[in-house]
Amino acid sequence: MKKEKIEKDILIIYFIIEIILYLSFLIIDLFFNNSLNNVSSPIKYSTIIINLLFLIILTIFKFKIEKLIVIFAFIFTSISDYFLLFKNDNNSFLIGLITFNIVQLIYFFRFHYLYFSLKKFLLSLIFYLLFIHY
Repeated sequence: MKKEKIEKDILIIYFIIEIILYLSFLIIDLFFNNSLNNVSSPIKYSTIIINLLFLIILTIFKFKIEKLIVIFAFIFTSISDYFLLFKNDNNSFLIGLITFNIVQLIYFFRFHYLYFSLKKFLLSLIFYLLFIHY
């Protein structure tokens, strides 16, 4: 019973923090016309990091392979968004784009892992990799 209470408390704290951060960057973006972009972007990025931490905590309480897959996706999302939001050169953009594609592949894998067979997953992956260049 105590474990469920802790999980519920963590969930409430998580939602409160996310709502505060969301409202913060929404107000900054709506009313300050990008003049505070150097404040807004870190707030947006912090929501991704908090989502990752929250997911890790949930996985500690109730381990499931699906959660582990999503954790890897969030790690690459964090890397991707860091390079796309805070770095302004071509190499950083390329790193952000590559890690973003890795995130899409991880979610692709997760979807097929949950709903399809390994054979269908491998066939779909081959088609994805063939057409990713076009």
